[in-house]
Amino acid sequence: MGLAGLLRAFANDWQGPAWRLLQLAKCRDAAKRSVESSVEGSEAGGAPLSGHVSFKGVRFAYPTAASCAAASATSATSGESSSGSGPEVLGGVDLEVLPGRAVVVVGASGCGKSTLAKLVLGIYSPTAGAVTVDGKPVGAYDPTWFRQQV
Repeated sequence: MGLAGLLRAFANDWQGPAWRLLQLAKCRDAAKRSVESSVEGSEAGGAPLSGHVSFKGVRFAYPTAASCAAASATSATSGESSSGSGPEVLGGVDLEVLPGRAVVVVGASGCGKSTLAKLVLGIYSPTAGAVTVDGKPVGAYDPTWFRQQV
């Protein structure tokens, strides 16, 4: 095989992955637009947050593979979803952080420190209880705008 054949083979091999990457990027952009347009009560472009963070009776357990399968079956038949039947990481956390105040959370590995941060950012949803910022549930904010504020 000569140089021209090698170049053709390389071009053919490269086109497949490049095309797939382009399609993935298009899907990502479409999904992002869909999520942004579906958030009701979004605060995008609104007043900045004051920073009053509240956890009320917050419980969180990571889902197990079995609970994910059960949740998929339940949501397919009833439209409901369940979450977290693994070991409980947070069990009834009540915490209030006033604007302008700092809180330090310390503890052993796996005790829920990072989980608290992910709940505040809306990355995770509590199994029970409520996480609010400035009196509104974290899920009520546009995620992109909210995370830029935090």
